[in-house]
Amino acid sequence: MIDTEVTSATEAAQPTNQERATAQLVGAWLRLWNGDAGQADALVADGFRLHAAMTDGGDGSAVDSAATLVAWISQTRTAFPDLTFSIQVGPLVDGDLIALRWNATGTYAGGVPGAGAPVGTRIAFTGTDVLRVAGGRLAEYWVNSDTLLLMTQLQVGAPAAPSVPAEAARRRPAYLRPTNAVVRLLSRLGVSTGVIKVLTVPGRTSGLPRSTPVSPLRLDGRRFVLAPMPEGDWARNARAAGRGTLTDGRRTEDVVLRELDATGEAGLRRRLMTAFPAAVPDGVRFFKALDLVTSADPAQFAAVADRVTAFELLPVPTA
Repeated sequence: MIDTEVTSATEAAQPTNQERATAQLVGAWLRLWNGDAGQADALVADGFRLHAAMTDGGDGSAVDSAATLVAWISQTRTAFPDLTFSIQVGPLVDGDLIALRWNATGTYAGGVPGAGAPVGTRIAFTGTDVLRVAGGRLAEYWVNSDTLLLMTQLQVGAPAAPSVPAEAARRRPAYLRPTNAVVRLLSRLGVSTGVIKVLTVPGRTSGLPRSTPVSPLRLDGRRFVLAPMPEGDWARNARAAGRGTLTDGRRTEDVVLRELDATGEAGLRRRLMTAFPAAVPDGVRFFKALDLVTSADPAQFAAVADRVTAFELLPVPTA
């Protein structure tokens, strides 16, 4: 009786045929991303389809075979020759779908446009793959990776505009420039970044489009944008232009920018500042970095309302 129970438990622990097949597919997939393309033709089905936000603005449909998939992976690995992927969670199987969460680490070798990080910078980021299996091969692939984290580590950004007043430049948080650059890049790729939008206005001197991330705040059914540095470039450009374009992923909206009156609308500005820490919690650190507040206490925000300005976002009048 004891021997029978032990044998049954041992048999129950053996992987099923599906589990073995899944392990083989995932193992080959991991090796492919780690630079071994030897099994790519056997792994990838004819008519393969990739779903991804590509850096050229595409949707991944151009990657439609083993050869184009290998070329895309090789292009990625050019900037990170030692890129190594490992599985954190999974694989999880649901019918013909396999999901897994991965971690990637590597060393930057150069070549990413706009990157300020030096060659040799170590990077690490995560992502999630969903794979559809057909006939024992991979037929469809959805990928979602933490591009924002990767671009931040690579210090992707443009040179700072030269016309920021000295006081504003001294107070500007060090993280702001690379973070804003990443948000602008994601916007150009059509990727929505949640509450953060991109406001584009013409430069007051050059007339060229100038973009900055903003977090619109709703109050009484109206939309506003706070400017903690009233004499910073974007606020001065918005003041001069009086209108701009608000972008959220692939959606754009033309808006009129009406600056609140410093005296007549001081009460409204205080209400906006009081509401800000709860409505845009990620923006609190910016106010703290400017030494305007020391915490997310709404009373602290209200107390410095006269040191910021605000713009109301209004629809462009129709002709």
